[in-house]
Amino acid sequence: MNLRRISCILLSAALLCCAFSAGGEETEQETYIYVLTGTGVERVPLETEEDTAGAENLSEHGIDLQDAMEKLYGGAGSKLPASARLASPVPDWARKLIRLFDVTGDGCVDLCTCVTWGSGMVRTDLVVYDPLSDETYILDGYNYDYLIDRVEEDRLVIVMEGPHGYNDPITKTYGTVKVEDGRLVFTADPE
Repeated sequence: MNLRRISCILLSAALLCCAFSAGGEETEQETYIYVLTGTGVERVPLETEEDTAGAENLSEHGIDLQDAMEKLYGGAGSKLPASARLASPVPDWARKLIRLFDVTGDGCVDLCTCVTWGSGMVRTDLVVYDPLSDETYILDGYNYDYLIDRVEEDRLVIVMEGPHGYNDPITKTYGTVKVEDGRLVFTADPE
């Protein structure tokens, strides 16, 4: 297992970390998490501003962001592997692991995240939860990882990385995803 895979396992667990800096007699604390993206590891302070436009879009459809996160991450109805579920109520820091983008094209933003799971053949899957239809789509490439790189105005940029486990060189392919015939499908960017 290469260092990238080990780092992926540790970081995608979204360990809550605290960094302390001394300032005279008082100690100032900054709380942050590490988020694995297609271009590396991003340190995200928990105090950063939320994507208010995405939350407003959900509200316009009568959906509360916290309720949608509960359905995605926790509870008996979650389609995530048991090891990827979070205790209910879902902690506030979990919001930093989600990107809001309308993958399904129904006019309501979807909750997009990545989940690393497995034993031996560890993988990182892309998960898209459509709160309007209460459907969860998982893109599992078996020996490929799917990571969210960024959200652009008109698309969710995904990195497909792999293959893993065959002593072949690991490549990165950028593209996006869409729902076709009830399945999440990766479409590579033209070269």
